[in-house]
Amino acid sequence: SEYLYLHSLKKKNTVIYFLYKEGEKFFLNILLKNSINISGFKNFFDLETPYGYGGPLFNSHNKIFLKKANYLFDNWCKENFILCQLTRFNPLLTNVSNFVSKTKKLIKVKKIGIFNLTKNKINLINYDSKTRNMIKRNLNNEVEFKVIDNDSYDINQLKIFKENYLQSMLEKNAKEFYFFNEDYFQKITLLIKNKKAFIINALQNNLLIAGAIFLYNHNIGYYHLSFQKKYPGIMNTIIYKSTQILFNKNINYLILGGGNLNSDEDNLFKFKLKMSNMVNFFY
Repeated sequence: SEYLYLHSLKKKNTVIYFLYKEGEKFFLNILLKNSINISGFKNFFDLETPYGYGGPLFNSHNKIFLKKANYLFDNWCKENFILCQLTRFNPLLTNVSNFVSKTKKLIKVKKIGIFNLTKNKINLINYDSKTRNMIKRNLNNEVEFKVIDNDSYDINQLKIFKENYLQSMLEKNAKEFYFFNEDYFQKITLLIKNKKAFIINALQNNLLIAGAIFLYNHNIGYYHLSFQKKYPGIMNTIIYKSTQILFNKNINYLILGGGNLNSDEDNLFKFKLKMSNMVNFFY
């Protein structure tokens, strides 16, 4: 729930929990409800899963139960003037194959990189020789890695991460969406203190050269926000250190995500693929 309210406050939209139960069986859809700001549709709304990965949650694969839940949800949408819905499916949940009917329009958007922490021990042998050498050099050089979590919370480290992240977005001419406000970073603090997030900052000579926020819950971790200055292999090293931390928290997977483009040649995807040991699809 802490993560949901990161995004509900950004657009002043409403968090919707749609729950259907039959005995022990449940179906839960968690969505953000937005007003449609188009002439002629002022009293209508759309729904979307929060930024990142989502989709309906359920504990039964009974087709009759899921069909009824879907039917009741569609009726609720009609009664509440919902015109359309965008669902970004979590690649590690079975809700795609077990829920989406053939009548739904399902788009395979792009490949995403995932690190499976259960496959083998967390060590450098997981990576190619070039990546291994960069990580080793950064671990042995005068680079300090600071972990900001519930046990070592440091508001100053969060502050310098925020300042450097926003400056990085300016330099990249990023879309307005990625310029998260002060309230957003305060909610990140809530996630950290509830043991659902941590930050790794990399410093050289007391100057921040890279940083990343990682989210985690149940058995899945997520590579969330990051920035880096020109320093070879620094983000590879931060991700490597994050896998060690997540492994010790009994997290089974780290979803690194995909590239900017739906292409195997996309540079961001190539980077994430180098740090992954499995590939899945984002629908």
